[in-house]
Amino acid sequence: MSASEINEAAAVMSRRRRYTTRTILTAAALGAAVGIVLVPVLFVIMTAAAPCRQRLGSASVYGAWRR
Repeated sequence: MSASEINEAAAVMSRRRRYTTRTILTAAALGAAVGIVLVPVLFVIMTAAAPCRQRLGSASVYGAWRR
């Protein structure tokens, strides 16, 4: 293997590594954004649904599961 072949292989490897790092970072950023949006929405839904769940009580699946 000549020096130019080694350099070419190293360049390909570094390019691939940079691409995967960027992909992982992008996926992490998207995941964080989705989480930031979803958690408050779910929290609001759960707090809004709490009185309904208490009213339903043992009649609901939730009430049976809670016992």
